[in-house]
Amino acid sequence: MAVYNKLWLISLSVIGTSCLMLVWQGIGATSAPRFLMVIASAILSWYACSRRDHFETSLGRTAVTIVHGVSLFAAISFAGAIATYALAARSTGWVDAPLRDLDLAIGFDWLALYRVWTSHPLLMALGRTAYTTISLTPLLLVAGLVLYRREDVLQRFMVTFAVALAITVAIFAVAPAKDAFAHLLGDRAGYLPITRDLHVHVIEALRSRTFGAVDIAAVIGLIGFPSFHTTAGVLFAWAAWSIPVYRVPLLALNAALIAATPIEGAHYLVEVIAGGAVAAISIALCTYRVPQDWRVHVQLWWAPSRARPGTVGGL
Repeated sequence: MAVYNKLWLISLSVIGTSCLMLVWQGIGATSAPRFLMVIASAILSWYACSRRDHFETSLGRTAVTIVHGVSLFAAISFAGAIATYALAARSTGWVDAPLRDLDLAIGFDWLALYRVWTSHPLLMALGRTAYTTISLTPLLLVAGLVLYRREDVLQRFMVTFAVALAITVAIFAVAPAKDAFAHLLGDRAGYLPITRDLHVHVIEALRSRTFGAVDIAAVIGLIGFPSFHTTAGVLFAWAAWSIPVYRVPLLALNAALIAATPIEGAHYLVEVIAGGAVAAISIALCTYRVPQDWRVHVQLWWAPSRARPGTVGGL
């Protein structure tokens, strides 16, 4: 539980700090009662999991572990989302021009793909469905890892996901992007992908302090570069590989998710590539060996009682 406790602590600290930053910048936040209910549920979930050995049946222990895993994943995700609001309010400019130039330099024409995509109704329907599975896959993944007794993989996945999200949010803070749809089409579009340009309006309103108050219960993704849908898709497939029955279905599902990301997520191809790179870097940071002196510091902080030689924090 040592690693999970620290993930809870970091997530709740980021959420609280981000809310304070919004208030300090004159933006504020609403839905406080609902927000407090979420925090209370998270604390209750953490406490129940920490006491799971006291449950008399294995079914009870398994159920509590799954609920705890899903709650922690949601807390990490929400921490990243609300942090982008606080950082967006202090951001400036857009990096779309160089991203578009990089796309063209590698021979990718987003508008050409958009025309092909919108000329095939079946492709649009399948793409929209695949893109929305980012909300369902974590539930299946957490439940599967717990049921197949791969809690070691679940812990490693949680840490890696948190690291990947932190890297992505840090990049977003210095390189915000409108994305391909808003930059190239905007109001001239015939077909509106799922993401569209909603995040652009939110970021511009946050910057100008005309947004009002952030509805804690209705935050949306503001990150364009790198594509975090791609990052999540790679991490989901990587974690699912430890469960034989999950390998092919979740690999195919997340491959479809990533394939739909350029249009339904309105991303440049380089944003998708960058999202994959963030996932690879995060996996490497949380999986493979690091120099001895760094490893000792990480072990002492993350999991002093479980650290094993040759691994980071006992992962």
